[in-house]
Amino acid sequence: MNDRLQQFLDLEQLSPARLADLLGIQRSGISHILSGRNKPGFDFIHKFLLKFPHVNAEWLITGKGKPYKNSDAVETAAPSQPDLFTETVSGTLPHPAVKTSIRRITVFYSDDSFQEFYPQQ
Repeated sequence: MNDRLQQFLDLEQLSPARLADLLGIQRSGISHILSGRNKPGFDFIHKFLLKFPHVNAEWLITGKGKPYKNSDAVETAAPSQPDLFTETVSGTLPHPAVKTSIRRITVFYSDDSFQEFYPQQ
């Protein structure tokens, strides 16, 4: 699993220290898993999957399947979305022609930290 964890870090462009901070665990715990010294326990896997619900649990645990639940390929660019912060000529917000839904909301703070929210589906 240490190889898959490293692959996830690469895909998400996260450092091991940042992942530890996001999960609320000690940084040495991530280091020990990545080095192969320790195997991840239930608590780690549970926290990881709660924080990153878009990750395929079967891939993380067994290596079967793809890293992300809904991907044929890893997304490299943000999907095109209407600009919700500009008004149209009529004074209303733009309304997409196709029904869309929110997948993830990311809030960036002035201290360079961030928090992600995923709506229940």
